Amino acid sequence: MYWTRSLQRSDLENGNVFAHGSTRLNLAPADLTAFVDPVDAALMFGFRALTAGDDFDKSFAVWMATLRRRADNDAIVESMQRIFPALVDDKSLEHLLAGIATHARELGYEKVWMAAALFKEPLLAPALKVTTEALGQPLIVVPTSGMAALTLAPRRTVSPEEARQRALAQLAAELQKADALKHDRYWDHGRGNVQAWVSIAHGVAQQWLHAVAPAPGEPAEAYLARVAGHVRQARGKGPPEDNESWFDGAIDEAVRIISGAAA
Repeated sequence: MYWTRSLQRSDLENGNVFAHGSTRLNLAPADLTAFVDPVDAALMFGFRALTAGDDFDKSFAVWMATLRRRADNDAIVESMQRIFPALVDDKSLEHLLAGIATHARELGYEKVWMAAALFKEPLLAPALKVTTEALGQPLIVVPTSGMAALTLAPRRTVSPEEARQRALAQLAAELQKADALKHDRYWDHGRGNVQAWVSIAHGVAQQWLHAVAPAPGEPAEAYLARVAGHVRQARGKGPPEDNESWFDGAIDEAVRIISGAAA
């Protein structure tokens, strides 16, 4: 019911529009330059589905936060805002913070600082408590500045082959789910079976993982990014009957699975 994603340039329409479901967000070019393009920064979105059982495509973007390098191995979140205030709840912020912590650790950071201004958000303090308990690491608080930092546990190094097998296993689970759903008459009607298109997309991602092997000495993250780039190029190449972008949505999900398999 909750998801967190870091925005990529490939996610945008017309260079600055993030379209998700019925939502279209116009993003400032300066934010894209500062937080999307650098490899050590991120523009993070938190999503929430309104109905239990709804998938990511039916969710709403309810939070947006920035992440950048503060100094050395420390990152900082300086901006965190509600996109749809009426849809925000405590769990959505907890998931956003967990996603920020995970992404920061993937980027090699050891701490994530929260700027003092963020604590005007009434849900932040209780969400930080939940996040620190999940991390199993203490929250660093600096009373003089009003800042606080999440301490990230060291990440275990994953080999490229282990990461590939993780991604293949997760994609196989998604493909199996889509294959089961496509036999349901609910999905098999009209112009075609949308779950069959989802299944095809995950199959494309599996084919690339099988076809592209890690290079000697290549880190798992670099290998996964390389494969994800190939898979991402399949966007827009789904069945012509798919005018609701089920194929492209499944490609995006497959890219997310592959990119995160080393975490």
